[in-house]
Amino acid sequence: MTRQKRVRERAEAEARAEAVEEDDMRRFRAAPPPPGPWQAPALTSLRFLMSAQAFLMIMLMLLVVAIVSSEMDAADRAPDRSRQRLDMQKHIGAMTERDFARYYRVDRQSFADIVEMITPPLPELRKRRKRARKSSGGFVEFDLRLSMALRYLAGGSYLDIMYLHGVSRSTCYKHIFGTLKAMDMALPEFTLDEDIHSLERCRALTATFAAKTDEYIQGAIAAWDGIIFKVEKPTQLNKSKVPNPNKFHCRKGYPGVSVQAACDGNRRFLYMAMDFAASCHDARAFRGCKTRRGSLLHLELEHSKVLRQEDAEHLHPFGFFILADDAYPCRGANRIVCPWTTTRDRWWRDAFNYHQSRGRINIECAFGMLVRKFLVLARPMGMDLDKCRKTVRVAMKLHNLCIDRQCLGPAALESGVLVSDFTGRYETQWATARAAHIAAKRQNAGVGNDGDDGAREVASLTLDLTSGTPGDSPEPNWEPDDAPDDLVPNRTDLEGGPRHGLTEWLKGARVHRPDPREAARRIDRNRYGD
Repeated sequence: MTRQKRVRERAEAEARAEAVEEDDMRRFRAAPPPPGPWQAPALTSLRFLMSAQAFLMIMLMLLVVAIVSSEMDAADRAPDRSRQRLDMQKHIGAMTERDFARYYRVDRQSFADIVEMITPPLPELRKRRKRARKSSGGFVEFDLRLSMALRYLAGGSYLDIMYLHGVSRSTCYKHIFGTLKAMDMALPEFTLDEDIHSLERCRALTATFAAKTDEYIQGAIAAWDGIIFKVEKPTQLNKSKVPNPNKFHCRKGYPGVSVQAACDGNRRFLYMAMDFAASCHDARAFRGCKTRRGSLLHLELEHSKVLRQEDAEHLHPFGFFILADDAYPCRGANRIVCPWTTTRDRWWRDAFNYHQSRGRINIECAFGMLVRKFLVLARPMGMDLDKCRKTVRVAMKLHNLCIDRQCLGPAALESGVLVSDFTGRYETQWATARAAHIAAKRQNAGVGNDGDDGAREVASLTLDLTSGTPGDSPEPNWEPDDAPDDLVPNRTDLEGGPRHGLTEWLKGARVHRPDPREAARRIDRNRYGD
């Protein structure tokens, strides 16, 4: 018994010792470690920051700092600018018809029509006005946006535009290019893509050139040429869009873009493409021109069945073609008609060059009217190339709109609008008459084609088209040095095509180039007397 009792007591003692040890380990694990000498201040600060008194003290300090900083900024900051939006009705109501056309480059009716085109439907307009009322700037009406866009195209500075219309600089540029985009979508598109496949349109276009060349050039549907518009040189920042910015530097000494365009006999633009840098040759740019469908334009011209009309019954025995200068390839397949290179001892080629230039010069005149009307194109355009393309497209479409609305016709002249309002030419009555006289002399010398008086007088010297027989056309009597051999330096003088047919027709009818000195003297006698 004694032995069993001792064993039982030993087991109980061991169990109590284990229990005490487990209890000590449990208390050790639950108790935090004793703080070190560096931890005691941090714990005290943390307990203080977590208290409500410390939170209120911190918020009070932040409030004091904010008030002091705002007072310091107010002392250095300029006073707030209050912008007053332009009252368009009052602004344009004080303008005469002539001043309005000179200021906006369009007449009042065209201005109102464009505003109606770019204004969204009434439900969408209400939503935009509601969203704009929640902002600080307010809503900019669409007539105000159009006013800013047209003044920008006319050559106005953004400083004048923003302060006149009461908008900020960012808002000014935003609405200018937004309005240009809306106008590009609203105004009629260029139609050459469809015209080359429409016999009716080709006949109508041919009539405009026939009227300008006294019926000597039959079959021309467009005059084609290129022009370089100045731009700021693209930098390496937009290298993804412009891999080689140096290509924009042209032989004229400034960076620019090459714009290929075509117009009809009334100097309306039928096509434009701005896909090449200024250093690109016109022939290369022409081969790269595309239609709106994405196909190459020169292939469309070659495969057009309408352009290859060879039915004499339709009065187009040589088909339809496009007039261009010697920078473009002259082949019968692509329907491009260029001047002849060699004219010495071949008066019929010289006669063709003269009448071909009378039709081709319409695209040169169209470019001149475009640049003098929209002065933003006369200076380097410091904007993205996509915006440059949009600006040129809208300017050409507005140019077409002015011609369609007869802004340069008798109705506009009766209302006080002068040609100088659109072309920047002479202002006084004497200067206008003198300019018409000089233009008539240049026209009959083969330099220009700005009127019909001299053209009809020269036509009486050459051929009577109503009878189809040669008329009173004397041999040219100027010296050989007056007509150099390379008058028009063309690349090739290949036979065949519409150019060869027209030249042979002029040769058979014995139609000569008018003597410029005799034509000028005759015009002077008829206009000012002996």
